[in-house]
Amino acid sequence: MVRRLRDAEARRAVVVAELAQTDGLIIGSLSEVQRRCGKPSCHCAERPGHPQTILMSVQEGRRRCQLIRQADLAAVRHAVERYRAVREGLRLLNTLDSKVLALLKELMRLRDEGYE
Repeated sequence: MVRRLRDAEARRAVVVAELAQTDGLIIGSLSEVQRRCGKPSCHCAERPGHPQTILMSVQEGRRRCQLIRQADLAAVRHAVERYRAVREGLRLLNTLDSKVLALLKELMRLRDEGYE
């Protein structure tokens, strides 16, 4: 029981260390869309539009969509992926905390000597 508790705590420490990294992140998601430019002579007037990447996020309670420049796409994609990794790490941390709490309660129950 104690070994399982120590293993869970060691795993938790690893997750916390990963979450504490200083890499920047962008809260939101990327979406690939096809947009028309509006020029009547452009191919997009009759065929699918120009491919663009949009960052969707929520700021001050309102949804915001921002067009991402091609030059910034790799950096923004990395920052959004970092956000996803942090969210997943927080979920894992929550699960590990629940597991540690359950193990501690079980250990306390097993060590209870009672009084008679």
